Amino acid sequence: MLKIGIMGTGHMAQKMAVTVQKMRLSGYREAILSAVSSREKEKAEKFAARFEIPNAYGSYERMLSGSETELAYVATPLACHDFHVRMCLENGKHVLCEKPMAVSQAQAERMFALAEERRLFAAEAMWTRYMPMRRIIRDAVWSGKAGEPVSLSASLCYSVSHKKRLVDMSLAGGALMEVGVYPLHFSDMVFGQPKVRAVVPQQEGGGPDLLEAFILQHEGGQLSVLSSGIACTQGRTGTVGCRDGYYLADNINNPMKLEVYDSSHRCREVLKAPPQITGLEYEVMEAADAINRQKTEPASMSHADTLRMLGVLDIIRQKMNLKYPCEEQGEQ
Repeated sequence: MLKIGIMGTGHMAQKMAVTVQKMRLSGYREAILSAVSSREKEKAEKFAARFEIPNAYGSYERMLSGSETELAYVATPLACHDFHVRMCLENGKHVLCEKPMAVSQAQAERMFALAEERRLFAAEAMWTRYMPMRRIIRDAVWSGKAGEPVSLSASLCYSVSHKKRLVDMSLAGGALMEVGVYPLHFSDMVFGQPKVRAVVPQQEGGGPDLLEAFILQHEGGQLSVLSSGIACTQGRTGTVGCRDGYYLADNINNPMKLEVYDSSHRCREVLKAPPQITGLEYEVMEAADAINRQKTEPASMSHADTLRMLGVLDIIRQKMNLKYPCEEQGEQ
C-alpha cells in the first residue's frame, strides 16, 4: 500500500484528498493518505481532520523526514515546485507534482536527473494525459471516420484574474501556466510534437499575462490555433477538423464526450468517457503501479513528455518576453 503525503492545503490538495478517499471507498487499496503538510500547522491540522489523515505537519521538511510518506504529492505554487520536488527526492520520497511541474525545461531536467540518480519515481500530474479519454479522442481522430485530420482549435479561458495567487508574478502566475497548458497539451496529444509559429499576447512584459493566442504547426503539417486566458470566460471546447467532417470535445480540461460530425455538420456518433471519481484517480493509480514495478516515470506522462512540453512553453515565453522572478532568485 502506497502512503501518500500531501504538500499544501489549497484547491488541488483538497481535490487529491477527496480522490484518494473515494478511491478507497470504491475498493481501491493500493494507496492511502498518510500525511499532510503546510507552512502553517493549523491549516495542516484542519485539513487532516477534514480528510481523516493521521499525520499533520507545519513544515514540509518534517513530513518528508518521516516514514509516514512514500509518495509526496506537491500542490504548492508553481514557483516553489523546483525546490519542493528536489526536497522530496533528497529525502528519498517519490514525487507526483501538480502541473506545470516546473517553470522551465532546465528546472525539470535537474529534477529528473536527481530522480534517476536516486532511482525514485517523479512525474508531472497533468491529469488529462492520464485519462482514458485521451486515448479515446486520439484513436477516434486517427480512425478515418471523418477523413484525414488537418487542423485543430482549442480554447480555455476563465474569468479568475481577481484571485491574487493567479496574477502573482512571484508565484509564476498568469494565464499561460495556469490554463494555457491545457490547449497546448490537447493539441500535442492529438497531433504530436508542435512547433511554435506565432504567439500573440494581449499585453507584453511588465506583469502577468491575462490572455494569449498561439499558432502551432505539427510534424505532420497539421495546424493548431489555440488560446487561453484568466480575464474572460470562453468556451472550453476542442475541435479537430478533418477532410470529411470534424470532432468536437466538450471540455479540453476534462473531456466527458467527443462528438463526431460529418461534412454537413450532422452528429453521427457520440463517444463518452468512462465514469470517474474526480479524474485524478488515473494519475494516482499509474503512480502506484509504476512505483510497485520500480519505474521512475509513468507511461502516460514520461519525463520526455514533460521536458518536451516545457520546451514549448519556454519558446512561447521567450516570444512573450515573459520571465518570472523565481528564475532569477533561484531556489525558493
